[in-house]
Amino acid sequence: MTTLVIVGNGFDRFHELPTGYENYRAFLLSNYARLVDDFECFPFLDNDGPERWSDVEKTLTLAYEECLEDALGSYPLDLSADNPGWNDPTICIEGQTGFINDFTGELFFRWLLSVDVMQAENEVVFPSDSVFVTYNYTTVLEDVYGVSKSRIFHIHGSVDDVERDALLQNDYGTVPAVVIPDDWDGMDVEIARDEHNQSEISSVIQFGSPSNDPIQVRRDLEKRYGREDFYGAMIETCVAALERFCEAASKCLSRNYKALEEFVGRWNIDRVVVFGHSFDSVDRPYYEDIFVPLLGDRPWTFIVYSDKGAQKAEDFCYEAGIGDFAFLSDKNKSVVDLRKSTPDDL
Repeated sequence: MTTLVIVGNGFDRFHELPTGYENYRAFLLSNYARLVDDFECFPFLDNDGPERWSDVEKTLTLAYEECLEDALGSYPLDLSADNPGWNDPTICIEGQTGFINDFTGELFFRWLLSVDVMQAENEVVFPSDSVFVTYNYTTVLEDVYGVSKSRIFHIHGSVDDVERDALLQNDYGTVPAVVIPDDWDGMDVEIARDEHNQSEISSVIQFGSPSNDPIQVRRDLEKRYGREDFYGAMIETCVAALERFCEAASKCLSRNYKALEEFVGRWNIDRVVVFGHSFDSVDRPYYEDIFVPLLGDRPWTFIVYSDKGAQKAEDFCYEAGIGDFAFLSDKNKSVVDLRKSTPDDL
């Protein structure tokens, strides 16, 4: 029999690692402060003010119709001028959204690499039969607890899975400097580096909003603007710029379903533990579509940090039809022993 431990960022925070969004913001302020301004001042994201950093992935949801409408309204064509301004709306959008490749790509990756997981202490006792689905990009389970990689599924990728030698040299030391490959296609090195590295990193590290679907963006905007006289001459390049933002700031949950189902199905799981994961946020569909249908009749244990957290977990269980659940509090920061399995033990 096997215990499935679902691990979120609260697990790393329990180990006092600087992996919160406020830590990412501090990292950027120290290394690339302009990016913080670009993110905080872009008006077409989901949250405003301090809320922007409370749930960055949700915040990255792009109001693409409003963004395009604003650009077109701010830069109307002047057909009587020598330069009517065909490209002005696109330049506006690219200027507003240009931060995203670094924000979700190279600088995000550099920040992850800067987290020294070996500063964490071994403070959790796992059942010997445990397997793990982790939403973290860090390698605490492997490096601190010595868990075999075969028993861990990094559902959104791991820093160890990025081929760092494939990344091209950059200006701010995001990754170890490497020689540009001999077979590089001759594009401008500055542009090529950004596009290449973003592709390499995003192919492994999934970070962004599940609502940013590039295909849906084009479909919606073509439906609204496709019959406009100047669609091909002006508007289509704006649509492409918004698509690029969504490609760099999206996380398609459904593309992970098959691999998650296969991992869960590989083990004879008789118990589920949720440690530090926000099951009521952007990752909730994983519970609704995979975990609850497959494992809802097993006993569940939630590691909670407050009475509010316990209430959220209880509400979730009632909504999901999970009848056997219990809570374990880590408020005292003592060693957490997950070998205990019954409410009386907890």
